[in-house]
Amino acid sequence: MQSAVSTLSISTPEAEGLEKLREARVLLVGLGNIGSFLAMQLAHLVRAIDLVDRDIVESHNVENQFYGPEHIGQSKAAVTARRLAEIAPDLKIVHHNSALEDLPLGHFADADLILAGLDSLGGRQQLSEKVYPLNLPYIDGAVGDPFDIRVQVLLPNSACLQCSWGPAQYRELATEYPCRPGAVAEGPRTNAPACAGAATASLMVAQCAKLLGQNPPQESYEIIGNLMAGRVTTVRRSRNQRCGYPHPEP
Repeated sequence: MQSAVSTLSISTPEAEGLEKLREARVLLVGLGNIGSFLAMQLAHLVRAIDLVDRDIVESHNVENQFYGPEHIGQSKAAVTARRLAEIAPDLKIVHHNSALEDLPLGHFADADLILAGLDSLGGRQQLSEKVYPLNLPYIDGAVGDPFDIRVQVLLPNSACLQCSWGPAQYRELATEYPCRPGAVAEGPRTNAPACAGAATASLMVAQCAKLLGQNPPQESYEIIGNLMAGRVTTVRRSRNQRCGYPHPEP
């Protein structure tokens, strides 16, 4: 019995979004368990990509990130830029081996989409507060131990990152940013396996196509899942009038 094989028609919203994605410039912040895989998945899907990460490849990164033993001790941003140039010679690549707070605002304003795979609430807060006033979509990916995944799609004039925060998040933020001179944000080490980071990255790429396709969502939303259970749930995010971020009037 011959089975029918369906193909994605160019007229579908998903296909239209992918076509528009090929003309997009993406700013990717964080090249760890999620971002290192995300960069490779975007290589043949976007016109230009800016890579931002201040860290170097450490020995334990080889276990669950897209790096090899030969990259240990090298800048994550530089390694990723070289690998992208090898597999996608036409891709326009800029990389920054620097902290998020040192990146000029113009790099954010020139992007079509902001994607992040950060490992601290402090870093997420900094990025959200830079992006939100620019009316740019911000897609945040996160993994839990060991197979929990989460993608937050935060849209202009809708719920921001901090709209869902409560006392627990602000206590964690205080831990990451100790009140002492010279302290930097430090998140817990990611113990999630590589498959969790790669799966989260794939979800983020799909949301890029969704945002650029026909009838894109206008309100922020969150995708929560568990790879072991094979379950994914999408939840709409609402603006919180008591949010710690001062939302401008729509």
